[in-house]
Amino acid sequence: MPNKPLSALTLQDRDIEIQIEVHRKWEFRGAIDNGPILHIDMILTDCIGNAIHCQIPSFPAAKRGDEFQVGKIYKMSRFPVARAKSSYKPVDGDLMLYVTPYTTLELCHNSPSSFPLYVYSLTSYDKIDPNEPNARNFHGEVLLSGGAAYHWYFNPSIEEATAFYNKIESEKINIELPSLDGQEITPPQLPQREHHDLKYILPLNPHDVPDEGYECTVTITSIPEGKTWYYIACNTCPNKPSIDPIIRQCSTCGSTKYCFRYKLTFKASDGTAEAEMFAFDTVARTIIGKPCPMVVASFSRCISYPT
Repeated sequence: MPNKPLSALTLQDRDIEIQIEVHRKWEFRGAIDNGPILHIDMILTDCIGNAIHCQIPSFPAAKRGDEFQVGKIYKMSRFPVARAKSSYKPVDGDLMLYVTPYTTLELCHNSPSSFPLYVYSLTSYDKIDPNEPNARNFHGEVLLSGGAAYHWYFNPSIEEATAFYNKIESEKINIELPSLDGQEITPPQLPQREHHDLKYILPLNPHDVPDEGYECTVTITSIPEGKTWYYIACNTCPNKPSIDPIIRQCSTCGSTKYCFRYKLTFKASDGTAEAEMFAFDTVARTIIGKPCPMVVASFSRCISYPT
């Protein structure tokens, strides 16, 4: 099996092997910290200085998340290569990797010191470059900001500061929070929607529906056959999914940068009527638990729903 550096990966790669170190790993649970794991993200590095974003979707995360340990070196194969997400890139690059139930992982016994260390570090002697991409101005000072993908190392071993650290080591530090000046914190008000059944909603003129919409509780009754479950969307003008499926070019802007997005079709009923409904990428990804590019890469013929 050919072994490739991360910089040489392509979307067409299937039967390849890479040797990587898990440099960073974190869980994403959405808007709430104690919610279910939506996916696990990692920064993988290789021995020649490349880094790439890797994601374990929610479906295999429970079983495979613990297999990847930070600081360990592995041989990895049988993984899909996909385009990096345009909305979130913890490292620079056009590609990312996904871990599936079929991805193979073999622990190596190489010394981790043979792999470069990718960290953002800050010591008392460092001068922050205002042009650094993570630098931000706050109250006239240049500061650094970072998300879950970053490691921050403050206060390294500084000989001149040893006496000060020893002095405060046993002291209790009080953290004072700013007062709210008697103002009550009010949570944002969610729109109040009226609840109606399908029999009432279906005949309505769309212009007669209020801006906040209506609520209706339904049960999926069937999935129509012969319906495609994804579409090819333009990455340059994402509101116009007008990529030609043959030449892979957007008819609106001429761009050849595209991505796969869900469009699930199903029939649902609440007992009063039945309607055909659609779930596009954001909602469909929550239902399926995997990103669309990963599912498309796993099936050579994507006309009917994969099982």
